Amino acid sequence: MEMIYIAKYLRAIFLLFSLYVILASVAKADYIPGIITVQDTRDHIIGYITTNGEVMDENYNLIGYIRENGSIEGSNSASIGYFDGRNFQDDKFNIIGYFAGNRLANINFYTLGYIGDGRIEGQNYLTVGYFNGNTGGNDWVIAAFCLYYTDMFHHSKIQKEPLK
Repeated sequence: MEMIYIAKYLRAIFLLFSLYVILASVAKADYIPGIITVQDTRDHIIGYITTNGEVMDENYNLIGYIRENGSIEGSNSASIGYFDGRNFQDDKFNIIGYFAGNRLANINFYTLGYIGDGRIEGQNYLTVGYFNGNTGGNDWVIAAFCLYYTDMFHHSKIQKEPLK
């Protein structure tokens, strides 16, 4: 008889623990369908990218746009850069970085980090952040977010004034 109560008790604990794990995972990701969520390593959300290219900070304040054609814009829709499939450029088309495969590098080809599989890694392959949501195989969008709108590889917070 006692064995039945112990088994029921353990089963209830297992179910509660499973529910906790599921809810904690959902809360961590703050996953909203159609929106890419970017987080730092402390699980703090630092920004969002919507399917129409709007870039927002953690409070859903619009800070810019990343367009499918590679155009990168400030919140006033003025160009702050461009991605041509390999090179990141400023608004005057000067190359400021490179993205090939999953490697993001500066103008001197010095590796800043790696983007892929939901992770943002620094040059030493240590995780500096995460992203949740579907990039459609276009991880350059996450690289653009990190390069133009954050100081992801140093402080991992949104810059209120994007690169000009």
